[in-house]
Amino acid sequence: MTESIVDWDLAESLGRRLAGRADSGWITPEAAAAATKRAAGAVTDYTGLETADPLPIGESVARDEWISVNLTMLRDGTEAFERGAGRQELPGPLGAIVRDVGGRIVAAEAGAVLGFAGQRVLGQYDVALIGPRRPPRLLFVAPNIVAVAERIGHGRELLDWIALHEVTHALQFGAASWLQPHLGQRIEALLASNDARGMASNLLRTARSALARDPRELLHAARSIDPLRSLLGPEQAELLSGLQSAMSAIEGYADFVMDEAGAAAGLDSTSMRAAFDARRRTRGPLETLLARILGLELKLRQYREGRRFAEAVAEKGGIDALNLLWSGPEGLPAPGELAEPAAWLARMADA
Repeated sequence: MTESIVDWDLAESLGRRLAGRADSGWITPEAAAAATKRAAGAVTDYTGLETADPLPIGESVARDEWISVNLTMLRDGTEAFERGAGRQELPGPLGAIVRDVGGRIVAAEAGAVLGFAGQRVLGQYDVALIGPRRPPRLLFVAPNIVAVAERIGHGRELLDWIALHEVTHALQFGAASWLQPHLGQRIEALLASNDARGMASNLLRTARSALARDPRELLHAARSIDPLRSLLGPEQAELLSGLQSAMSAIEGYADFVMDEAGAAAGLDSTSMRAAFDARRRTRGPLETLLARILGLELKLRQYREGRRFAEAVAEKGGIDALNLLWSGPEGLPAPGELAEPAAWLARMADA
C-alpha cells in the first residue's frame, strides 16, 4: 500500500485544536457503564430487539479521544478511496501537485469537521463498516454532555436519554447481523466506483461555476445543497442516495426509540426533546453555514427525515411494523420511500 496523500497528522492536530479541552465532570467511566446497562434494558423491553453478543460497555471519553476514534474511521475510508483512485492518473502534467495540494485540503477539511463536531457530539456507537474489523464501542463525549446538561437543566437523566439512542444503534446492528456487512459493501462500492478523472472534471466545473456567480447567490446555494453531490457522477450519486436513505432510517429509528423507550422508563423525554430541538434551531449564522459547508447539516437532515418516517410507520403498525426495517436488506427504504412511508409499508406487506 502506497503512502496516503492525506496528511493525517495535520488533520488530527487541527481537529484537536479546534475542539479544545473541557472538563468531563461527573460522567465517570462507572456512570457511562451504568447508563448503558439501564438503556439496554429499556430499549430491549420497548423494541424486542435482542443480540446474541454482549453489548459494549459504555465509555466516558474526552474530545481528543473521540477525534482519534473518528480519524481511524476516516483513514479507513480514505484508504479505500485511494485504492480506487490509484488505478488512474490524475489528468494533466500537474497531477502530482494536485495530489499534494488535494491531500492537504482533505486533511484540513477532515480536521475542521472533527474539530467542529468534537465540540458538539454527545454519543456515538462506533462500528467498523469498512477497513479492518475492530470491536464496536459505545462512546459518550463527557465534556459535551456536561455542558448541555448544565444548559438545559438535566443531569444523569440526560446521560440516560443519550444512552438510549446509542444502545438502540448497538441493538440494531446486533439483532440484524446483515446490516454491518451490507452497509460496508455499499460504502466500498461507492469508493471503488471513484473515477479520478470524472471527479477532477466535476471539481473544476464546480469551481468555474462558483467564480462566475454572484457571491450572494453562491452563499445561498452553499446553504441549501449537499456539497458532496457536486463532485459525483451518476453511478456514485445513486449509491450515495441509497446509503443516505439507509442511514436516515437507522438514525430515525434510534431517535424515535430514545423518546418512546425513555418515556416508558420514566424519563422526561418530552422536555429533553424540546430543549434539543431548540438547541438545533438557535445556532448562529456562522455555525449554521459551517455545518452546511462541512456536510454536518446532512446529519440533521437524516434525523429529521428518518424520524418522520419512523413516526408514520409506528402510527400505522406500531413497533412491530417499524422493526421490519431489520428483516433484511430489502427492509431498508429506498430513497423515494423515505418520504412515502405508506409505500414502504405496502411493499413490506407484499414481501
